[in-house]
Amino acid sequence: MEAIQNVHEKWGRLEGEFFFELHRQVISFVCLEEGHYLAFAARCVNYLNSLPDLVIDDACEASIRYCNFCYSGEPELQVSPDHPRDILSLSGSPRLWVPQPQSDNQPIAVLEWNCEWEVEHGMLWIIREDQVFFVGPANLGESLWGDFFFGEDEFNYA
Repeated sequence: MEAIQNVHEKWGRLEGEFFFELHRQVISFVCLEEGHYLAFAARCVNYLNSLPDLVIDDACEASIRYCNFCYSGEPELQVSPDHPRDILSLSGSPRLWVPQPQSDNQPIAVLEWNCEWEVEHGMLWIIREDQVFFVGPANLGESLWGDFFFGEDEFNYA
């Protein structure tokens, strides 16, 4: 669990920090529910930091679609499709949300971004099993494990 640091409890939930390889900076994580599942949080951090390049590129391409939707009616953001990761420079610093693990203990990457093109809702990435399940407005009120995110939501740009 060396990847996780500065862990503390706040309002019954664990919070802490880790080095996010993609952004080359330290970001925070929050366990969504009460309970001490630090080992699972460490698995999610390691999973996030080892995502294949194709998965990251898929999430970035979906982020560009979301951004362009938010800018509809205005000139679209100019991010080259040849360099989809350029969208990350406009996405701010993310936070990793860690849900309680499921019985199979599979890690999940749930990143909430404070992006400049959607200040009110931000952007949420949900990645499981090396597949981008959801990219769109952040709404942590839904189950992060459900398959309904994948292709069902009109606001899912994945």
